[in-house]
Amino acid sequence: MYETQPSPAGAQELPLQSPGRQVVHLYFADVHERYLAAEQRVVSQSGDDVALSRRLIELLVQGPMQGGSRTLPAGAKLRALFISSGTA
Repeated sequence: MYETQPSPAGAQELPLQSPGRQVVHLYFADVHERYLAAEQRVVSQSGDDVALSRRLIELLVQGPMQGGSRTLPAGAKLRALFISSGTA
């Protein structure tokens, strides 16, 4: 099981949310695959929970941009997505 650890010192912080955009945190394994490390990304804010969920899964499959290791295989595909009462 992965543990979480704070972002490394000097990690780039993204600006606060702006109209039509929102900051999200994606978690990937660290380089030693012992902890989960957060990466901030900015995504379009459409108000559509399904579109946002699909985009977040796509970003997880793409993998980390700041080092670290994948937590999903590179060729993973989202085959179905169910959202009930705001929970995917």
